[in-house]
Amino acid sequence: MAKDIDVLVIGSLNFDIVSKQERLPMIGETYVAKEMIQSAGGKGANQAVQSSKLGLKTTMLGAVGNDAFGQSLKKSLIKYHVNVENLLITESTTGIGLVTALNDGEVYATISRGANFEVSPDIIENNEALFSRAKIVCLQLEIPLASVDSAIRLAKRNNCLVILNGAPATTIDNRLLHLIDYFIVNEEEAGFYSKIKNVSKKNVAKAAKKLYSMGVKNVIITLGSKGSYLFNSKNEEFIESIKVDAVDTTGAGDSYIGAFMYGLLQQFSLEDSCIFASKVSSKTVQGVGAQSSMPWLKDMK
Repeated sequence: MAKDIDVLVIGSLNFDIVSKQERLPMIGETYVAKEMIQSAGGKGANQAVQSSKLGLKTTMLGAVGNDAFGQSLKKSLIKYHVNVENLLITESTTGIGLVTALNDGEVYATISRGANFEVSPDIIENNEALFSRAKIVCLQLEIPLASVDSAIRLAKRNNCLVILNGAPATTIDNRLLHLIDYFIVNEEEAGFYSKIKNVSKKNVAKAAKKLYSMGVKNVIITLGSKGSYLFNSKNEEFIESIKVDAVDTTGAGDSYIGAFMYGLLQQFSLEDSCIFASKVSSKTVQGVGAQSSMPWLKDMK
């Protein structure tokens, strides 16, 4: 069967409620936010949107509740040309993300899993036909780990490239890591998996080598405004970030991953794919909200 899906994203969809404020409240304090914004989110949905906005044929496999939040998330994906034919509507509530965005662009987020945890291994297996059509399968860890396991194995059975965004940080069987083509994490997640405290530009190489030694073929660690680091058997590259005035970093990592997949499918080198991803995510952080701020391909010309 022809590989007519560029990217199959399997993961979470969350309705985000973003509070814009100068600082976090003290314990017991009622703090008044400057602004409250509602937006579509979830790591899976965000990565699918960025992929699609860059022109890749993108399909989303995930679940939302049969409620207003779920309807809103589905409409957002359709707006950005993501295929939602396999999106599940469940009786669970839609996943919710509560995000606090501070003046300096830093973000604090709490999520409620909701329907995301209805994406079972059986549902993954029942959609094997999608894997046979996909070039890249992109996963995160906001759905059950058993489902991620099933998806990775199905992807390899169907000759798909596998990208795993190891977020939120969760203990993963090393046997699964051997099946992943690209493992993408931020500095906090890299610290969790490598057991190296306070991963930064100074020790990112050490953390990346540790992750590589666990069986991952290609390791990418993002460091926010400080850049990103690529490590594999042939490459050891630090990619500088694009300096911009960040307004809201929500979805920046997801934007990076969507753009990285574009680079892969355009047959960029891995270094150039990371450079392009950095440029795209730098556009995203200059707006408020994740999906709406992510650039279209025409914005990158």
